[in-house]
Amino acid sequence: MIMARRIRVRSRPRRVPRRIGMFLPARHRYLSEIITFRSITGAREAARQLRRLYHEAKTRQKKLTILRAVVLAANRAEVAAKRHPSFSPEVRRKWKRIAQIYRDLAEDLKTAYMWRYHRTFNEEPKARQVLADIPKSIADWNYTFSFVGGDKQHMYPICIHPTKPIIAIYNEGEGVLYVTYKNEDEAVEALGILRAISDEDEFGKDCLSELGLKKVPAAPSLNWFKKALQKLTLPESMKIERVE
Repeated sequence: MIMARRIRVRSRPRRVPRRIGMFLPARHRYLSEIITFRSITGAREAARQLRRLYHEAKTRQKKLTILRAVVLAANRAEVAAKRHPSFSPEVRRKWKRIAQIYRDLAEDLKTAYMWRYHRTFNEEPKARQVLADIPKSIADWNYTFSFVGGDKQHMYPICIHPTKPIIAIYNEGEGVLYVTYKNEDEAVEALGILRAISDEDEFGKDCLSELGLKKVPAAPSLNWFKKALQKLTLPESMKIERVE
């Protein structure tokens, strides 16, 4: 009697679906140890550390990793604020503020990344599209934001050159202050410092403290901006041009 021989059929390894979602364990522990959702103050300090890490990063991949981590942090906080079933209105407001802190940082880093690696800005409008009376010398520069004086009535448009690490601060009564930096990262970092001072957040208060001030002057002059940037950043050259 001939017995049939059993043939072992090797089963194919079962494919494990890739895990997708924003609430999975962190892939980069050093970033997860910085990012926090416990408090608004903690989120501001985390944003400050992440900004420093981004500008100190030597490779494009590491910069992109940090940028993605910040975007993910903003998304997590925003989703939690909207959908967490046990959050009280007060806690939801806290999480929304934390989301905004990380979102603002993500936009700043995205602008820096786009400029460094693509020589473009992330949909930054030209100054002339925002301000009708902007001087012709900076009309085609990229408008970033308007610095607000201490009295909330004086505003100073701040622009950055489309291809060079030069920022310009416009004061209608005095003219334009041009500040040139060694590279684009330093220029974008200077913009971040000015924005923080204008917003009067924790980082901005630390910067004012370094200047020996408790608050922004009511109507800062271009010389005030010049001295502040000389102390807080490393400009290569600075000049003030009057606008007739």
